[in-house]
Amino acid sequence: MADSTGTKQAFAQAMKLLMQQKPFQKISIGDICAACQKNRKSFYYHFQDKYDLVHWIFESEFLWNIRKDPDRTPGHFLQSLCLYLEENHVFYERALSIQGQNSFSGDLRSCLQPVAMDYLRASCLDGKSRFLYADFLVDGWMSTIGRWVEHKKRECPESMAALLSSFAEAMADGLNRPRETSSRTLAMPVNRARKPMQTRLSDRT
Repeated sequence: MADSTGTKQAFAQAMKLLMQQKPFQKISIGDICAACQKNRKSFYYHFQDKYDLVHWIFESEFLWNIRKDPDRTPGHFLQSLCLYLEENHVFYERALSIQGQNSFSGDLRSCLQPVAMDYLRASCLDGKSRFLYADFLVDGWMSTIGRWVEHKKRECPESMAALLSSFAEAMADGLNRPRETSSRTLAMPVNRARKPMQTRLSDRT
């Protein structure tokens, strides 16, 4: 088990090194194996493909640790996530650009979905509506995180986490406020047809 984990970590370090040098799309399995001096058979024994390797890196370096953390509040999760992404910003800037069914964006979305649900748990929404609003919230988070990671002069992780959290809290607060319905009716503009101008006899002369 220890040897297997060590082999996986060797592939992970090779992948992180290569993604410092070139985009994910241009990295082959042969490149990864050469960088850590392992063979292809060993790679496919541990991973399905390079997408699976990126998933394992995120899971082993972040998700496993955050699951063990006793302070697993939504706000703490977002702050821990932003700190981790900042420490590995080049890797995740390129990981977030990966397209396709098994992309890292899908992994990140999956771990943010329950956090969004936690923020909206105290709202007056039913289960189905809460899921739809959580999905909308995650869309906003994903877009914001993507721009933040790729920005050279980005805000500190703590500030970004606070921004993401405040967005979620504002949404939850807004959903709990009673909706005011106005009894006023809008005055519709009256379309009055203009009378044709009558030409005076004096104008013709």
